[in-house]
Amino acid sequence: GFVGKYTDNSLPPFITKQISMGLTSLITSGQATDGAAVRWEIHPEGKVYTFHLKSLKWHDDKTLTASDIQYKISGLNLNVIDESTLQVTVQEPFAALPVILSAPLFRNNLVGLGPYKVKNIKYQEEYISEMELQPLLPQLPLLRYRFYTNTSDAFLAFKLGEVDTLEKVASYDELSSWKNVSITP
Repeated sequence: GFVGKYTDNSLPPFITKQISMGLTSLITSGQATDGAAVRWEIHPEGKVYTFHLKSLKWHDDKTLTASDIQYKISGLNLNVIDESTLQVTVQEPFAALPVILSAPLFRNNLVGLGPYKVKNIKYQEEYISEMELQPLLPQLPLLRYRFYTNTSDAFLAFKLGEVDTLEKVASYDELSSWKNVSITP
């Protein structure tokens, strides 16, 4: 379970990266590697990047095209060269751009490109209360997330066995004396 108020546009990165990927992905060192783009070139002046897309399908079975890429970043200009080639121009050289473009890509209603797709989502008012992610690979498990607006509700759900992990909790002191509870920083 997660503590906090989340919408479709503010889910924790841990979850969004299960549903989709960016043009690039990050390895543990923080370096950008291929994501939805199989490769990219940086033009000599450092202001123009050309990304070549992999042949991928969205969860709604539509083919990913360069015109689907809709990053909204100040100072970034996106130019579709063809169905599988996107040119990104920045005003000044920006070496970190491939890292920034690891942000997951989505179509409407959390349709992504990743190993999980949204199977079910429930809302309490405008905030997500539950989400179920269906694996697209047979070796992956079905994932269920619950979201609580406050720590008290999250602790109660944990005590009742409704969730087996808690994330984004300010203090775990209340649970530290429990047997068989593991607290990791």
